[in-house]
Amino acid sequence: MQLGVIADDFTGATDIASFLVRNGMPTVQLNGVPT
Repeated sequence: MQLGVIADDFTGATDIASFLVRNGMPTVQLNGVPT
């Protein structure tokens, strides 16, 4: 499964990423617009 999450700030993005990692999903967090 692939999941994309858009957060409005770094704290929110980090919170959801840590939740996903704790539940076994590998994550990548990008700052800014990916190119």
